[in-house]
Parts: sequence; C-alpha cells; structure tokens
Amino acid sequence: MTGELREGGRYQLEGNAGGTVQECRAPESFAATWEFGEMVSWLTVTLTEADGGTVLELAHEAPVDPQMWTQFGPGAVGVGWDLGLMALGLHLESGAPVDPATGLAFPTTPEGAVFVGAAAAGWGDAAVADGDDEAQARAAARATAAFYTGTPEAG
Repeated sequence: MTGELREGGRYQLEGNAGGTVQECRAPESFAATWEFGEMVSWLTVTLTEADGGTVLELAHEAPVDPQMWTQFGPGAVGVGWDLGLMALGLHLESGAPVDPATGLAFPTTPEGAVFVGAAAAGWGDAAVADGDDEAQARAAARATAAFYTGTPEAG
C-alpha cells in the first residue's frame, strides 16, 4: 500500500483498489472509498475491545450490477476480503510480512483452493439465508470459487 494514509489522503493497494481516506479515528475506526476501475464503494473498519482481544468489523457497501450478482453473488468481493483478512491474521500471528506474490498465488494452491471453496460456499449460505434462490446462490458460489482458483470445477 502506498499513499497518504490520513484523512483526505489517497491510497493505492498494489494490483488492487485505491481510494480516499474519509475518516480516521485511531485506534477505533477508519472509513475510505474503495475505487476499482469505474466502480466506487465505501469501507468502514471498526475495532472494539472484547474478551481481552479485539473485534474487527468490516463493512463494504457497494452498488452491485444485477448481472454480476447473478453470476457471482456476495462471494465475488467477500472471498477477496476473506483472503485479505486471513493474510492479516497470519501477519499479526507471526509479525512477518506476507509476500505479495505468495499471497496472490495462494488461491491456486491446493490449500488455497480448499480455503476459497469453503469461503465461497459460506457466502452462498449467507445469500440463501438472506432470501436468494438456493440453486442460483450455489451456482454463484461455484463460479466465485472458479474465478479465484482459476479452475472451472471449483466449489
């Protein structure tokens, strides 16, 4: 990540989205735009103390093209966050940086495919619980897993 990490500053994640830091209330919360190509969405990250640790809540609000939703469902973005948060957890556990190339390749490894498949299925379950058609939600979850892993039969 590069940029000016302060309110009003712009940031860029290498090979991913960038945006503007809209609010920073260290250490409790942070809000920013999430800009990827022509799409703009909004992030809010909140940290709260709980049971001797910290709870991280991430809200990502975005207008979604209905065709994109039909094809991939909520996992289209959700699996990306799952992967990013897993990398954050590994970093917090070890203190070591996660190599960007290793992180990008992870979904195509056998272990990564299992992780992505489970994450995509979980997002499919969430879509069904929210009222989406079950067959469509399961198909979208499989398409999401295939997208991230590069394997047409994923999921």
